Amino acid sequence: MAAIVYQTNRKTGVVYAYESVSYWDKEKQQSRAKRKCIGRVEPDTQKIIPTRKKKPPEAGKRKKRGPVPVTQAARAFFGATYLFDCIGVETGVTEDLKRCFPETYQQILSIAYYLILEDRNPLSRFPRWSVMHRHPFGGVISSQRSSELFTSINEEGRQRFFQLQGKRRVEKEYLAYDSTSISSYSKWLKQVRWGKNKDHEQLPQINLSLLFGQQSRLPFYYRKLAGNIPDVKTLRKLLFDMNSLGYKKIKVVLDRGFFSAANINDLYRHHMKFLIAAKLSLKLVKTHLDSVRDTMRSWIHYSQTYQLYAYSLPVNWNYVQERPYKGDTIKANRRMYLHLFHSPDRALEDEKAFNSRLAALEEELEGEQRHPDHEKQYARYFDIKTTLVRGMKVTAKEEALAEAKQNYGYFALLSNDIKEPIKALEIYRNKDTVEKAFENLKERLNMRRMTVSSEQSLDGKLFVQFIALIFLSYITRKMQENEVFKHHTLQEVLDEFDIIECFEVPGQRLQVGEITKRQKDLYTKLGVTPPSSLQ
Repeated sequence: MAAIVYQTNRKTGVVYAYESVSYWDKEKQQSRAKRKCIGRVEPDTQKIIPTRKKKPPEAGKRKKRGPVPVTQAARAFFGATYLFDCIGVETGVTEDLKRCFPETYQQILSIAYYLILEDRNPLSRFPRWSVMHRHPFGGVISSQRSSELFTSINEEGRQRFFQLQGKRRVEKEYLAYDSTSISSYSKWLKQVRWGKNKDHEQLPQINLSLLFGQQSRLPFYYRKLAGNIPDVKTLRKLLFDMNSLGYKKIKVVLDRGFFSAANINDLYRHHMKFLIAAKLSLKLVKTHLDSVRDTMRSWIHYSQTYQLYAYSLPVNWNYVQERPYKGDTIKANRRMYLHLFHSPDRALEDEKAFNSRLAALEEELEGEQRHPDHEKQYARYFDIKTTLVRGMKVTAKEEALAEAKQNYGYFALLSNDIKEPIKALEIYRNKDTVEKAFENLKERLNMRRMTVSSEQSLDGKLFVQFIALIFLSYITRKMQENEVFKHHTLQEVLDEFDIIECFEVPGQRLQVGEITKRQKDLYTKLGVTPPSSLQ
């Protein structure tokens, strides 16, 4: 806030008026003031007479663009944010953000950097972090300014960013699609609803779906949904979004929560390649599994690498497409491949899990504490008889238990593209990158609870967290590829970089502090050239 300060020139006796503005000096860690002379004070009237103004610049003459020169010496932590700068260039994130949000992309990057390095700390601590770190924006972003930033991130810019990022890798790899739930106490967010909470929390939620590259292991698209929408109903909107963003040759990996006849028909209708997990109870799977159950568990179908049996066979899908505009329905056979697997280790785990579930169900029945969600399982696995003399008697259905037992260790995948079962297995197992990404979003990027009160702020904050997730996913991939996780955690690597300093001196190039051999090796393993002493 500006104040008027008066000061007398000792030589001339003239009193001058100054506009004084307080500010915080980062280097000296104390409050300072900037003063600007606005005029001299007339002795008789005490009015302020403005001083002579500077000559205005010539009309039409533009100021030269370029970096703002350093006006005072400063030092800051530089190593970790330098890593992020390089990743932003490598992945195209910085370039794409600049094209979509030219006025605010540096602020978006700076908050993303903060979210990664500060690990669950609230944004109210950004000013303190900003003083000590070199980052794209270079200035302080207060809580109020960050809220304004989130609100300014519009849907058009977000969709444009998804389009640009998708063009860098969409047609080169399979895309893993999955969703998670984010709990909230908010009563003001429209999409917060009660639904199936994947973290088993007794709270309303929103759902978040994410599309992830299988080879790049980088996310490039997400969507926020109402908390009461099940996975199986989200695929049609995904197909529509992919079409509107201009993606054509799409290949997706889906878990069995997305399986339905309507979804498979839609995938065929949009000419999309897919790999999807299927339940063993599905008629198409059960019929063929029963016919090859003994045959597939032979040595020629055993994979020593994955320690399981793998078997593949072509099957026909009964394709149906209704055409209301023509008043008819197309029915045809479509070729797909059924991949069946049996894991002896998984069979033991399935048996233990099934026995534990049966014991819990039996205890609920005998204790007369039936759960509404378990009624189908009670009826499937138990006979329940009640008499006046003996009371209630619970008996297991041996045939139903035997049928469940014969499927221990088996699982199935369906694809209209991949013929080899091991290749299908490898691609499907890479889908766990999405699960790890959700874990990073909730734990490291502080998204386990939503702490915003408006839809616009939520949309903007989700986008910034998504940007941070791209950087985290890139680092995680490089650490896995070069076996860095054998000796370091992610936090240890970031801490190792975050102690490297840089020095800014007016009129000189940026100077970087000492870098150890260990730090240079880590930069190299993450695919980044170590910073030189002069930048």
